Amino acid sequence: MTAQQAPPLGHGVPDAAADDTTLHIRLFGAFEARLGPRPLPRLRTRTEARLLALLAAHYGRPLRREWIASVLWPDSDRADTWLMEALSRVRRSLGPHHGRIVRCPDATLCFNADGAHVDLAAFDRAVRAGSPEDLARATALYTGPLLDGFSDEWAVAARSQREEEYLQAVESLTAHYLRNDRSHEAILLLLSATAVDPLRTSLHGLLMEAYAANHDHPAALRLYGALRRRLMAENLPVPADLAGLARAIQADARRQSRDRASVARTRTSAEVPATLTPLVGRETEVAALCEAVSLHRLVTLTGMGGVGKTRLAIAIAERLAGEGIVRPMLIRLDGVPREGDVARTVCAALGLGDRGGGHRMEAMALRLRASGALLILDNCEHVLRSCSNVVVELIGRCPALHILCTSRRSLGIPGEIVRSVPPLACPDVSPRDDVGTGACDASTDAPAVRLFIERAKAADERFRPTPEHRGTIAQICRTLGGLPLGIELAAARLRNVSLAALARLGASAAQPLAGLPERQQTLDACIAWSCDLLSPGEREVLEAISVFVGGFDAESVAAVVSVPANAVQSALSSLADHSLITAAGPDGATRYRMHEVIRQYALSRLDPARLDDLRSRHLRRFVAYASIADGHQHTESESLWTDALAQDHDNLRAACAFALADPSRLDECLDLGAALESFWDIRGYTSEGREYYAAAVRIAEAYGTAAQIARAHLGAGRMAIAEGDGRGSEHFDRCCALLRPDGPSVTLIDALLSAARIAEAQRQFGECKSYAEEALGLSRMLDEPLRAAEALGLLARRGLSDRSYSEAARHARSAIAIQRELGERVREARTTATLGLIEMRRGRRDAGLALVDRGLLMLRQGGARRALAIWLNIRGDLARKSGAYELAIRLHEEGLAMFRADHNLRGAAWALVNLGQCAMEQGHLEDARPLLCEALRMRADLHDLKGMAEALETLARLALATAIADASEARCHARRAARLLGVADAVRQMIRTPPDATLRRAQRLELRDVRRLIGLRAARHEWHAGLEMPLEAAIADALSA
Repeated sequence: MTAQQAPPLGHGVPDAAADDTTLHIRLFGAFEARLGPRPLPRLRTRTEARLLALLAAHYGRPLRREWIASVLWPDSDRADTWLMEALSRVRRSLGPHHGRIVRCPDATLCFNADGAHVDLAAFDRAVRAGSPEDLARATALYTGPLLDGFSDEWAVAARSQREEEYLQAVESLTAHYLRNDRSHEAILLLLSATAVDPLRTSLHGLLMEAYAANHDHPAALRLYGALRRRLMAENLPVPADLAGLARAIQADARRQSRDRASVARTRTSAEVPATLTPLVGRETEVAALCEAVSLHRLVTLTGMGGVGKTRLAIAIAERLAGEGIVRPMLIRLDGVPREGDVARTVCAALGLGDRGGGHRMEAMALRLRASGALLILDNCEHVLRSCSNVVVELIGRCPALHILCTSRRSLGIPGEIVRSVPPLACPDVSPRDDVGTGACDASTDAPAVRLFIERAKAADERFRPTPEHRGTIAQICRTLGGLPLGIELAAARLRNVSLAALARLGASAAQPLAGLPERQQTLDACIAWSCDLLSPGEREVLEAISVFVGGFDAESVAAVVSVPANAVQSALSSLADHSLITAAGPDGATRYRMHEVIRQYALSRLDPARLDDLRSRHLRRFVAYASIADGHQHTESESLWTDALAQDHDNLRAACAFALADPSRLDECLDLGAALESFWDIRGYTSEGREYYAAAVRIAEAYGTAAQIARAHLGAGRMAIAEGDGRGSEHFDRCCALLRPDGPSVTLIDALLSAARIAEAQRQFGECKSYAEEALGLSRMLDEPLRAAEALGLLARRGLSDRSYSEAARHARSAIAIQRELGERVREARTTATLGLIEMRRGRRDAGLALVDRGLLMLRQGGARRALAIWLNIRGDLARKSGAYELAIRLHEEGLAMFRADHNLRGAAWALVNLGQCAMEQGHLEDARPLLCEALRMRADLHDLKGMAEALETLARLALATAIADASEARCHARRAARLLGVADAVRQMIRTPPDATLRRAQRLELRDVRRLIGLRAARHEWHAGLEMPLEAAIADALSA
């Protein structure tokens, strides 16, 4: 954001609220005349309105009276008389501005626009000036055709002239934007202009360039295709330069990744994985399916396990992405439990964090409404109902979205295009043929044989097929039914056995298995054969790792299996060599993944007792792992550990489900929840955490001890705090009531500290002080110095909020002393910065700023990125309030980059609001809106209720600022401001979190300005409408304005 950005709408327009008698005449769009914020006293007839419009449209130019009369009353001999009467009434309506209609001695009339706001006059001045700033002002003033609805000849001519001037201004301004890397602003401007003249090819060319500059090549190519069809329908030629531009954009699209689309600014786990080996034998299917996916909204690839549906879907995505047609995202559903929530998995994969069940669909729809998106849902068969529900909703909400599913069965949705994926074609070899001879000379052309040879060469670089091998390979492929997974497993064995031996082993292994379809018998037999060739230790590892969901690493496997740790890595390497698992990642950080078909087979080999033992070990492993990660919160390695937990999110969810399934595991269940609270909060999975603790509370209340019930309520309350929901205080009340009779405990201290935080957020400073002081006393009694320092920090912040500055400073210094002694550098840095804020409130600004900057320096040195990003934004806010906008923006943008790097959506949304406030206060209202809208979307994605209230309040402030700056739309923007304030107030009432005193004062002033613009009755009506509006409808309304 720079000072050179385009001025906001209405820039330079007189302030309607400051001068209630200013004359405003709007000629672009529907004609309107106002005195300040009030409509002009009603004119008696439409002809009188036409008279005023005619005079204003010819401002500054004398018009002959007889011409005016002939225009208004073309066939009347009393036209002069009626003109005099109409002029008299128009003058009376103009009130203090009646003298603007000037009678000249030569029988002419002239309208004087000096000092009034006539949008046409302002438009003409801006066009004549011609600078980028002036052109931006001109295009903002053009809100519709000149005098829309007027059919007089003079009006039509003037309308055509101003339309051409507007379009030329758009072309000049967007060329300037594109030269200065402002493609997003160019797109918004050009979208409006192409609606004015849909066949103006120069505009479409600029819009194609803007889309390409914004890395949205599919939109540019679709725009070209639509224009080309329209021109052909009108029998008009397609300009050669436009066709050349389309070819250049398509070529550029092939070189660039579609993952940089502006709608997905947060990195997700839905990227289509890069493939290490080529797809063999599916060239025809890929071409046909690419066409099907392009033409149809929903395509499902069906077929048995191991037939290659996933690999085929990836190849389709690669082809379409390479052509710049779609932006593909692949989401694996194999880790979703049978009764699991597909919507939650999709939300998480799209980088949306988590939300309550009723809110996830809207979050996904907001993300996927972007043009050119292809969503691949892989392995749907075990969650067909849940998957179908998600697909139906997304197809309905996202008109440009295409979905490709892989499943053993179709979804059964109307409009679904089902394509069965067959096994690879095998050569026709008779079982009576001598496999050692040169039978089937053409067999190497068969897709199954080609795949076998490719994978055999990868397994053993010495393998060179000879003509004598062709029959043998063909027989192996037919024995395996042409199934790619079976062929790859067989080819991997060539490291250890000869081709002839492989054929004999394969033939004996592929005997029918009763009760299964023929090809499934073959595949299971092939997997069984591969497993039987493993050593006992390798088989044990293979079966054990089937309890992992998604990926896993060697360290986790060693914690779960009973094989010695030094043998685990060797076993995993062998399994990877045999293609039973896949490995990815650099040495020392390798993660493995197992094909779902093989995982299900390995699971089926486990008896119930061993399966329960392995899942128990898996749970213990991830309780310990999450606890270690939690211990690194507020340290320089916090981000690394949070990333590590994100990699194992599927395993953590599986551990959570297993822990909740048996009340005897309640302690482990609560340990796991406590260890994951920070992860859930930072990555935006707070709804997941709340649902987990809701289940834990139910189990604890039914089966647990008082201590277990208290711990469950403590976790549930802390997750409520994370969402800004003050109703979490009920959980802390229950927790404290259970624990107080048993005397002091660490759990009781934690409950009191959490209760103090909620009381602080709810502005209940007396209760906050009471809880914090009790926690401080118990911490000292139990020798818990870190918790004592946390209680002192809460007391310091409480004193900062209720203006007990001396007491607050004393508490902060005591906390710093403890933290310094314990070596808690990050916590010490944060408290030092808090002390700086206290000193500034005490009137010691320079000393306070020095302390804040010292805290920031300590955080930079300590490498705690999350805490540093938080305090960069606080420091930026201080700079903004002092008018140092350049410094404020730099600090906020640095913090935003850190939040984005850590996938911290809550923090990123906060930083965006701060940047939006900077833009507003500088008068860059157009720059503020996209920042604030993105913040609101993020907070809605997270179901962050307090954050949503804050974003809505800031958008209300923006609407009011726009109303004051843009007098022509003042009433509309003022009504929106009142409505948004009502919505925000409803949210705050729901979560019992009122605004602080400073915000309350600001909102009173804002409502006063709203009443001044639209009147008391209208302000109350809009505010109550917002108060009663459903939250999702209110968010959609705020984002669509």
